[in-house]
Amino acid sequence: MNNRIKELRKARNLSQDELAVLVNTNSSQVSKLELGKRRLTQEWLMIFARALKVKPAEILEGSLGGLIEYEVISVPELDVRLSAGGGANVEEEETVANWSFPSTYLTQELHARPQGCHIVTVEGDSMLDENGKGLTPGDKVVVDTTRTVPSPPGIFALWDGMGTVLKRIEYIDKTNSILISSDNPKHKTYERQMDEVTIIGRVIADINRI
Repeated sequence: MNNRIKELRKARNLSQDELAVLVNTNSSQVSKLELGKRRLTQEWLMIFARALKVKPAEILEGSLGGLIEYEVISVPELDVRLSAGGGANVEEEETVANWSFPSTYLTQELHARPQGCHIVTVEGDSMLDENGKGLTPGDKVVVDTTRTVPSPPGIFALWDGMGTVLKRIEYIDKTNSILISSDNPKHKTYERQMDEVTIIGRVIADINRI
């Protein structure tokens, strides 16, 4: 995939070594990503966008002298905080920001239905594993609200009867229930009947802070 990492880096007078420090990698990795020798994943796209202080869509555009025309989709960030912990209050669902993504990135890379995508903020530590990897409080996640069937298993936003949470869920066919678990071993796994919960949507992307 063509990208503008090199162009944006030079526009900010950054060397590959300096950019590598900002994105927590090495210059060889930066070079491979700039040249398209390594796939620019969603995670890398978000990391470079933050380091270069641009929107993710800008990294996927053409050169500064002539931008490639493509459809951009605006994804709203809602004033809702999903608890990756023991539950949380849901604030009024007001749009606090809009994030721009190339439509092909949402549909082809994330396999999302853009009209159902929303960005929300993570609270709590239950989705951090014992090594500190995973969803960190303050991270943003993209939730596709058109994908509410927990098959295959994955990370979902849901109302579990106690609060709106962000958890891994797996459907259990024999009992028509779901197993709700965390990546943090300090948090217990529990089970709920399907009619006791409301699945809001599947988490399809994590926008990390660096």
